[in-house]
Amino acid sequence: MKETILVSVLIPTYNVEKYIEEAIQCIINQTYKNFEIIVVDDCSTDNTFSILEKIKIIEPRLKLFRKDNNSGIVKALNTGIKKCTGEYIMRMDGDDLCDINKIMRQLQFLLINPDIDLVGCDIYSIDEKGLILNKIETSHNVNCTNKILKWTCPVLHIWMCKKTVYTDLNGYRELGGSEDYDLLLRMNTMGMKFTNIPYYGYSVRIRDGNTQSLNGLKQRKIVYYIKKLYKERIISKCNIDSFNKVKVNKFIISFLFHEKIHRKSVKITNQAMNFRMKNNNILFIFYALLSCISPYQFIFFMESTYSNYLLKKYN
Repeated sequence: MKETILVSVLIPTYNVEKYIEEAIQCIINQTYKNFEIIVVDDCSTDNTFSILEKIKIIEPRLKLFRKDNNSGIVKALNTGIKKCTGEYIMRMDGDDLCDINKIMRQLQFLLINPDIDLVGCDIYSIDEKGLILNKIETSHNVNCTNKILKWTCPVLHIWMCKKTVYTDLNGYRELGGSEDYDLLLRMNTMGMKFTNIPYYGYSVRIRDGNTQSLNGLKQRKIVYYIKKLYKERIISKCNIDSFNKVKVNKFIISFLFHEKIHRKSVKITNQAMNFRMKNNNILFIFYALLSCISPYQFIFFMESTYSNYLLKKYN
């Protein structure tokens, strides 16, 4: 494969000093070498930025930017998108890992399938030490992906896409941690296509302090708002919805008790996934049922169950 196409790897960072060096090294070690690394640090309060500065000295492909104040992942991402000069953009988070062939595999797929605008991959969930908690198989064809899209997000946010996807949609919208699902739904209403390749090319780290643990309940609530916007665009047939930041903030508000219950539920879910990896089905079922102490987690399980059914039927 000729390396004539520049790929921008976009990484927003915030307080990931324990993981950022390993994450960047995953990109440096890629088999496809024609890339730039665009890192936007969202005003970290730990040593994340100083570690990146040291890496930049020996890695000229790293382009480092820092926000003056902590403004959230969406603003960091949209800032980074404007800095990307590649024809394609691959997303990554500063505490995750990816396979050394990820850029090559996803870019090759997009080049062979020019009608596809965005592609993801199968993933591993890993813990803070990098141990695998779970394998997540994704939908591997457009038909299956579109069916799952109505229930849950069918492509993880660490996708690769044409840069024109971001420019045509004017980047991400601030939607409480579910901006990736909103982007896919907006792509769908504009007729853009996306899918995944059958390849475990990425590892998402589950840890205390990241979006998965802190914003879980907010994300679950905001999903319903995003689906409402999607229905509005379908009905209007002109890709217009009533997105409003004030309405978003109203959806996010939760009682502290509910937040604690949901956070506990997410931790129990992670324990359930761990038992499933060990093929201990009895404890898996017990912890999976116990995790439903949060109604939002119960709905999540129902959506996941139906999505898995669709995967088996259409994949």
